[in-house]
Parts: sequence; structure tokens; C-alpha cells
Amino acid sequence: MARSKYGTTPWGAWFLRMIESYDGDGRVSRGKSYANTGKVDFLVITGNKVAARVAGHYDPWYYISLTFPRISEPNRKKLEKILTEHPADFIALGSGTMTEHLVTLFEAKDIRFIPRRWSLIESDCSCPDSAALCKHIAAVLYILAKEIDHDPRLLFQLAGIDLAELREKFKPATPEQAGYAANPSMTDAPATGNNSAANPRKAPQSGAGKNRSPAAPEYEHPVPLSLRRSDEPAQDVPAELPRFPLEESFLPLISALLPPFAPFYDDDLVAAFKELYHKLIIRQNKEFDLTLEQRISALMRSGTGSASAAALCGSSRLLYTPVRVDTAKLPKRKTAGTPSFPLQKEATLKLLVRLPNGTETALSLVQALHLLHGVTPAADSPDGMKAAYTVLTLGERLIAESALLPAVFLDPATQKLTIFWKPLTSAQAVSTAIDRCAPFITEAFFPQVSLWGRRYCAELLLTAFLTEYMRTTDFMPAGIRRAEQEIASLFFSGGIVNTKAPGMRRLPASITRWLAALCYDNHSLRFRLILEEAKQSDFKISAEVCHSEETNNRFIPFSRIADYVRIESKTVEFAIALSAYLPKLTEMIGQKSVPLTQEETAVFLRTSAPLLARFGIEVVLPKTLQRSLKPRAVFQLKQKGAGAVQSYLSLDNLMDYDRSIMLGDTVISAKKFRALMKQSSGLVKFNDRYILVDPEHTARLLETMQHERPDINEVIQGTLTGDTVMADGAPFSYSLFRETDAAVPRTLQATLRPYQEKGFQWLYSTIKSGFGCLLGDDMGLGKTLQVIALILKLKEQGFEHSGILIAAPASLLPNWEHELHTFAPSLRCTILHGQGRRFSAKSDIHITTYQTLQRDVKKLSEKTFDCLIIDEAQAVKNTQTKNAQALRLLQAVSRIAMTGTPVENSLEDMRALFDFIIPGYLGSAETFRKKWRIPIELHGDTETAESFQKITAPFLLRRLKTDPAVISDLPEKVITPQYCRLTPEQTALYESLVQTQLKNVLKAEEGIQRSALVLKLLTALKQVCNHPHVYDESFQTDTALSGKTAALMQLLGEILDAGEKTLIFSQYTQTLFLLRKLIQEQFGDEPLLLHGQMPLTARKAAVESFQTDPAQRIFLISLKAGGTGLNLTAASRVIHFDLWYNPAIEDQATDRAFRIGQHRTVFVSRFICAGTFEEKIDEMIQKKRHISQMTLSGDESWIGKMSNEELAELFETS
Repeated sequence: MARSKYGTTPWGAWFLRMIESYDGDGRVSRGKSYANTGKVDFLVITGNKVAARVAGHYDPWYYISLTFPRISEPNRKKLEKILTEHPADFIALGSGTMTEHLVTLFEAKDIRFIPRRWSLIESDCSCPDSAALCKHIAAVLYILAKEIDHDPRLLFQLAGIDLAELREKFKPATPEQAGYAANPSMTDAPATGNNSAANPRKAPQSGAGKNRSPAAPEYEHPVPLSLRRSDEPAQDVPAELPRFPLEESFLPLISALLPPFAPFYDDDLVAAFKELYHKLIIRQNKEFDLTLEQRISALMRSGTGSASAAALCGSSRLLYTPVRVDTAKLPKRKTAGTPSFPLQKEATLKLLVRLPNGTETALSLVQALHLLHGVTPAADSPDGMKAAYTVLTLGERLIAESALLPAVFLDPATQKLTIFWKPLTSAQAVSTAIDRCAPFITEAFFPQVSLWGRRYCAELLLTAFLTEYMRTTDFMPAGIRRAEQEIASLFFSGGIVNTKAPGMRRLPASITRWLAALCYDNHSLRFRLILEEAKQSDFKISAEVCHSEETNNRFIPFSRIADYVRIESKTVEFAIALSAYLPKLTEMIGQKSVPLTQEETAVFLRTSAPLLARFGIEVVLPKTLQRSLKPRAVFQLKQKGAGAVQSYLSLDNLMDYDRSIMLGDTVISAKKFRALMKQSSGLVKFNDRYILVDPEHTARLLETMQHERPDINEVIQGTLTGDTVMADGAPFSYSLFRETDAAVPRTLQATLRPYQEKGFQWLYSTIKSGFGCLLGDDMGLGKTLQVIALILKLKEQGFEHSGILIAAPASLLPNWEHELHTFAPSLRCTILHGQGRRFSAKSDIHITTYQTLQRDVKKLSEKTFDCLIIDEAQAVKNTQTKNAQALRLLQAVSRIAMTGTPVENSLEDMRALFDFIIPGYLGSAETFRKKWRIPIELHGDTETAESFQKITAPFLLRRLKTDPAVISDLPEKVITPQYCRLTPEQTALYESLVQTQLKNVLKAEEGIQRSALVLKLLTALKQVCNHPHVYDESFQTDTALSGKTAALMQLLGEILDAGEKTLIFSQYTQTLFLLRKLIQEQFGDEPLLLHGQMPLTARKAAVESFQTDPAQRIFLISLKAGGTGLNLTAASRVIHFDLWYNPAIEDQATDRAFRIGQHRTVFVSRFICAGTFEEKIDEMIQKKRHISQMTLSGDESWIGKMSNEELAELFETS
């Protein structure tokens, strides 16, 4: 048997205590089991009469009637006295909210609403039991207690008390009201400019007098969205998509405003809400971490229609896919009167997504979220795509901020009760965000816009999304009992409650009242709290209320709210909810203001005022508190050595630094701060200003003070974020970070562009300040030349150690050697690579490869270099690789990292690079993840991102070549996919490989072996797509056997006819050899070739020939051997014959032509076999390319980790 769920409220329990006093023979207790088992089938309450039907034993039904007598006159007088003495409780009672305090007062005065003797209640039951109080009547009384739980006014109704009449009779009055009425200027002028006095008390509405009863509980349209408007002015879709940065969670506000107990739930429903909101965020965080492949898999498993849409996931085609709302289940016509809620029949709205084949598939909003995750529409994307993206992005942000709340819907036809989840529009920030979302909701996307308006439709879509997301979270409160399962299912699982059932009729209104404070409408009813310094007490606080109609849009003192009967209940009810933040608020009904101690004021300012302001409640502070001080930890520096700080390396010798506290412009020691905090735990007066003391914040500050002397890196970061101060004099950062106006070395045989000269000076200044630096200029902007200029400058000043050591990929060695010889012939250079390599003490520069460095690290670590430079530094972004470990062993005065892609995968790339240039500056990987990655990458914390930018900016220089301010003569590049069809020979070979080798992959266990099998199969299929001969040499070297080679020959004909040069990249040397043969056969000339097996001298000769010889017009290049470091600006065409899995590698290859010195538009052709895995891989690549533009990218390791389902989809031939 389930635990009793009757008398769950103080007033319901009070009623049961009165009823159970009749239980002399145990029949009342037996009636409880009847109620629990659903024997009561029907219950009607009219005035003080109750009629019911209970399942019988001898007859199918027993019919019951009860008539309660009016309350006794002595009890009535005691009740009236209590209500008049507690006006806030009295007013709230009128709207169905009864405080526990009121019940306590009634019981203390021994007030009974029903008589002490059962014989005074007229009762009748058609059962054969001769007892006056049978178990059937007792069962009805328990169901009656449940109805009273939902609406305490029923107690008064049964006792013959008309609360509305009583309220009118004993309207509270205060001496101050006469003064207010005589001097209306004491309140603010109305926003409309009408200066008339506030309206006199309004007459009660018709029907509010005698015989009024809550038998038919008042109930408004319960899913409170914005009013429908069809008269909105025409508006174009904004050019820029809105941003919705993450703000502080609304969970503290929601949990505080909700009443601590729910009349309809015999447990802690607020705690259940907290548990739910946390689970929603956990789910969101997990989905954020899903890879593209995992999202595709999740989408395919999510339901009908999703599998066909999964092919678009991560595809660039998705950006141009038309999307619209499926309106089949929504009302088609404008409804008259109170609008019915459009989602009443089904919460799951669907989006129709156009597939490449022209058909449409329907996706739920949560499915669409998987599809669009991480995709940002382009400027020319369809309006429907922008609308879907905007709604879903805002919906995700609302979940992250816990800015959603339940809303009740009662179907007027069936009386079925449903819960939807809607945005917390009572919060100003949420309402503003929806306003920015609404313009994207066009009529083409959502046809009902013409009937309901954009704002309403935006809220409707968000409500549908939040409801679906909630229901698909599969949440149920921990440890829930059977008695609460029905209500829990209603809120959290999409359950439906039949309110026609006995005891459930008042449930919708009860839930609505419980949620009322969260539905505060600051457009019609506004609160203002005014805090002032007082003469006789520390502070005083008053409240004012404004209603657009009832108070002529004028703020009136809260103490006069009784003059406005139409809004007094709603206003007081909200004030009672706010009393969770400000307990004295309800005392203001009878007086202008109430005093606050400094402690009470501090609690209000610290916890209440900020959240109430977010909720749209105006909080007015006195000037002394508007400028309150907040202590913050700083590092205080004192000069101890002579001269200015010129170098990071000499900071310890010249400066003393320690932890201190800053209050405004004053720095005090931890000892003084601790003594100051002992004065008060609330507000502390300091230099004519107040310190708002937050105990938790103060404890953390004092704990920080106990730490060891700050690390030098903490001090540097504090300097950059403003948390390091000088005890006297100018900040030392002026001397430490100032740029030196260094002259470009005369020995440099080149003219630097203005941005290059600035880069050289930045490099020199940073190095001279003792820091390492990261030169992250875009590919082609001349990073090498800027570094060569720096080396010459260092040479001018004289090397103090073993000169310069440069580590670079092997393919870049000839480039370094060539550019050093061209631009700095005065420098002596030694290549540490190959057989017979030897370190030369006479050389200024030694250049080696990463692989050679690993082998020679023991010898090289014995030396100290003036500067250690690594090129294509992305090769060491994984700090666990042998390359990174070898570099950490080398000794150097300064360090420079060069890369065109500082961040490929995540911010951890940046940390790894900084760990090379300034070891330990950004901390360990785990510390960095908690402090920077999670807030920035996961939560989009702009404040943390700004701080991170501040602490890294002095050591990172990155310019993009597409920026006109950097370079004006570099043309843009045009990238075009070139789709090719498989020939019959290729198709047969392709399908045969899939059928035979895919089985082995699918049977293999997870691990290295399976990944190897996947990559082996992919390699074979790529070779087939290139040409059958590349995979199997028994096939002829015929152009017609491959769709790619046929298309290539046609394109090359056009290129050569136009007199242009072209680069052709492939990752397979077999393909390059075949193409060289086919091109020579087709056009007569043998193209140039560069691959990894060629000696460095041959590579250099090939590059020189292509750049200078007009006859050399085609250059075949291995992707890995020639994808970085080469300058091939003679080409204006780039062809990627096969595609790599990492878009950054492909971009680097393209940038051999798209770089400084290029005077023509570069056209890039990317060859893809349509209908094969290449097309699907390309869609994934384009997704990775988009992420890369947001500072994220990916390597190729993901391809071997795909699931069996993903592989099966990948290898299907269309």
C-alpha cells in the first residue's frame, strides 16, 4: 500500500486532524484504504455541500451526501481578528495561497472550520452500514482533503465563509495612506506622461459578493507565451546571426522563488527540479563532446526519417539545405477569443529538411539539433536554415542557463492535464534573447507567422524544443515513492492526468499558483525595491508597484496595494514569493518602509539584488552602495634592484612580489584585510565607502593568502589581466612588454613589407624581454623571412652561446637553406641531416629535422643555443610525442615556434606550444583544462576567453593573409569540388573490395588491429578511385579506365590552353608516376615530380625549375613531401587529385601557390568520386574545415575509429 498522499499541506493536514478526531471505531482509517484503491469514483462540491459516489460491496455504487454547518460565531470572530492583523496572509489567501503561519495561528486559537461532533454534519450514505460515519463517507473525506490540499479556500467555503466579502469588509487601512492620497507627487510620474493621482480602490468584479465560491476554480490560459500578433511590421531577416553568450544560471533564482513545498506533491519538488536541471546540463555537456561520427550514429538511431538526413550531417551541403516547420498538426485558422495552445495534441513539432534528391524528411527538433550541431549558416544560407539554427542555438543556451520552467495545459474538451516546458520569459535577458531570435522566423519557414506573429512563433518553437528535450532526457527524481509517481510523470515524462477524477479537479490551478512567481510579467506589473540609508537604523527598504492599467502606469507604495483589488492578490502573492529573498517584504503592506540591519542589507545585496534585477525587478541603491568595494586578490610588486625591469629572466633579481588585497585603489596586506573583516560579516565601512562582504569569497581570498609565494608566471599573467600592481611608480609591464624600435639589419637582402617589419620588431622585443614567442602568421605571409631578419639582428649583437638551432620537417630543409642563402648570405649555415652530419662551431645556424633531432638529442642537449626555432610547430602539439620530448631536453636562451595553424584540435594545442616557448606558463594539461578549456570551449565563457587572450597576446602574433590591412595584393582563392564518376572497371573493383574486406573489418575487435584494417581498406579504395592500375598493376595505364584521369586530362587541356601553371597533389607516389606517364602521353611534355624518396638537391632543382622555367607548367607533388614550406607562386591552379582526412594538411598544400608573391586568383579543384566513400569523407572534411575556422580542427586518426554502422554507411556505393 502506498504511503498516504492526503493532507500533504499544512491546511490539508489540519483538516485531516479535525476529521480523524471522529475516528472512534476505526472507520475513518478504513476509509483511507478505500480512497487509496480508487473506490471514490465521483465527487462534486457545491457551496458547503458534497456529493459523491463510492464503489460498493453489495451494490455497484453507494451514493453519499454531506452538508457542513457554518462556522460558529465565536470561531468566526477569532478568525476575522487574525486575518485583519495579518493583511499579507489575508490577501494571499484570496488567490489560493495559505501560509503555514496562518494555520498555526488558527490552531493556537482553537479555531475549527468543522464541528467537534460528527452529528452536527448532515451526512447520508446508501450503504447498509448503520454507523453515522461509515468507511465510504470516510473515503470521501480523504478525497476531500486532497482537494483542500490543492485549494485551501475550500476549507472556508465548507464553513460558509466568503473570503471576498470578508476582504471587502475588513480592508486594511493605515494612517499613511491619507498622506499618500493627498500627495500623489511622492510617487514617480507615469511612463505615459499622465500626472493624475493613482486610481481609487476599484470595485470588485461582478460575482465577487455573496454565494461566491471556488467550486469552479479560476483558471487562465496556462502556457503563458507572448500574445499572438498578426499586425507586426514587415521585417527583413537580419544579415548577422544573433549570439547568445552563456550567462549565470537561473537555478538559484528558480529554486528560491518556488514555494518550499508543493500542495500537490508529497515530497520536495524543488529538490527534484534542481536534480533535473543538473541532469539536463550533464546531458548537454556529453552531447557537446560527441564527435561528428558519434552524432551521425546518434541521429541514425533516433527514429524514422533520421537515417536519410544523417548523410547531411557535417556536410557543407547542409548549409544550403531548405528547412521549414511541419505545420500539419497545427491550427490552420486564426482562433477567436482566448487562443488555444497549438501544441495541445502533440509536443513534438517537426522540421521538414530537404534532401539532396529533392524529397523532404521530417525531423523532430532534438533530431535537428544533432543534425545542425556545430554548423553555422553562411550569409547566403536559406532563411529556414538560419531560423532553425537560431531557435536551436537559443534553446541550447536556455538549457545551459536552466532558464526553462514548466507550464500547465488543461485541454478544455477532455479536461486532461499536460505539462509543457517553456522559456523563462519573465527574466529580462531571456525575453531579450527571444526578441533577437524572432526576426528570423519567416512566414516561409513557419506559415503561422501571418496569424500569430514572429515573437509568439519563436516562443512556441522554443517551448516545443524544450519540452521534447526534457521528455527525451528520461529523468525521474531519485528515490521517488509510488504516491508521487503520477505527478512526477506529469512533470518529467510527459504524463497526462485526468482532472475529472476525484481529488484532481483543482490540481491545474494548484500547480499554476505554485509556479506563479516564475511567471512574473514585468510588462504589466512591475516591482521596485528602494534601499536607503536611515537615521535611526542602518538602512531601510521600501517597495513600489506599478501596473500598466490599474495604477495609471504609476509606481505606488506597496503599502497602498489594498486600494487596488484587481491586482492586490497577484501582487501580494508575488511579494510572498519574493520574501524568500527579502523576508521583511510582506511587512511593507502596512507601512512605508521597514528597517534593515547592515547584516540584512549585506545578505540582500549579495544574494538577492543581482538575481532580482535579472528577473526584471528594479533595485534602487543609495549612492554609497552603488560604488561598493569588492576585494580582489592581487600581486604587489616592489622594486628592489636598480634600473627598470628589462627581462623576464631578471624579474626575481629586481622585484619583490607577494599576495595582497586591493580595495578600490588601495592595496592592503592580508593581515590588515583579515582584521578589517572581523569588524562585520556584512557591510564594512572603508575610506567612506562600503565593502560588501561575501563570506565564501572572503574565505577563498584568505585561503589564497596562505599559499606560497606566487610563481613568476602567475605574476606575469596577473600583470596582463590587471591583477598585478606596483607598490609605487609605473607598472613594470611598461618596460617589460614595450616594443623596441629595432632597425632592420642592413645585411638582409630583402625589403620587408610593413607588417613583416612590425613582426620582426615584435620578435626582437619579445626575445629581448626574456620570453619565448609564437609566430602564428597565416601560411604564405613570410614567417621565414621575418625570422631570418631576427637572426641577422641577433648576429649583429653577437651570439653568446652556440648560435641558432632550427628544427623543421625534412621537406622544408631545402627551403630554409635557399631562403637563408638568398636573404642572408652573410650567415653561415650547416645542415644537420643525413650521413656524415657534424656540428660546426663556426656556423651561425644549424638546421635539422625532427627525426634527426631525436637521434642527436643527447649531443645537442650538451650545448646551449642563443635561440631554438621550430618550424611547422604543429608537429609537436602532442607533448607526449618523441619530438616534443626531445625538444624539452634542449637548452636555449630563447625559443620561437612557427606555425600557420596555432590551434587545430583544441586549446590544448596552444598550451603545448606555449609549453615549448615559455615552459610551465599555462600550467599542466589538467590544470589548463579546468581553468581555461572547459569554460571557453564547453561553456563559451567570454570573460574567461578575454582573460586567456590577454595572457597569451604578448607572446603570440597572428595575421591572416585575407586581411586587407595586412596585405592588399594577395588575391583570393576559389575552391571548387570536381565530381567524377567511377568507370565500370572501377565500380566492379570497388564493390569487390567492399564485399570482401569489409567483412574482415566488421568482425575485428576494437583496437589497433581493427584500425589498421580500416585504413588498409580505405587506402585500397582510394587507389581504385584514382585509377585501377594504382591498386593492381595488371590493369592497363589507360586514361579511360578512371573517371578521375579522364576529367583531369580535360581540365589540364583548359589550363594549358589558358597559359597557366598548375600543381597536382596526391598522397600516393604510384599515382604520381601514373599521372606523369598519362600527362606525357596526352600533352607531350613530362611534368615535374617531387616526392619523399627524392634527395634534397633534386627537390630543390625541381622547385627552382618550376618557378623560373616557362616551359615547366605542371608540377606533380606528393602531399606530405611538398605540402609545407615550398614557395610555388608560379602556379595559379591547384588540383587535389585525392583528398586527405585532415583539411589543415590540404590547406597547407594549397598555400604553396596562395601566398605572398601571387598576383593572380588561385583556382583550386578538389577531385571526388561521386557516390563513393570519398564524397562522404569530403563532407566530414568540410565540417572539420569549418571547425578549424573556429580554432578547432582534427587529425586523421578518427578515420580508423569509426563504428561498424558508420563504416557500412561509408562504403555504400550510390
